[in-house]
Amino acid sequence: MGKAADTDVLNNVFPGLGDRFKGEFIEAMSLFVHGCETQSDEELRQSKHLNDDWADWYGAHRKAIEDAANSAIGAQ
Repeated sequence: MGKAADTDVLNNVFPGLGDRFKGEFIEAMSLFVHGCETQSDEELRQSKHLNDDWADWYGAHRKAIEDAANSAIGAQ
């Protein structure tokens, strides 16, 4: 489902959100699952690195992303 997310739409809601969501979060989850299936320590390390990058960026922008998403859907 996450892979089907439209990067441009997310980037329009908040700059960089779509690129980081797909390039860091979704890629981290894909690497994690595949790394667990294949017992690949390298994929698990890469997954952790990408997930940490995503968590740091998202955490720093969480409130602004929430505000932008609420604005995009017309919520107050």
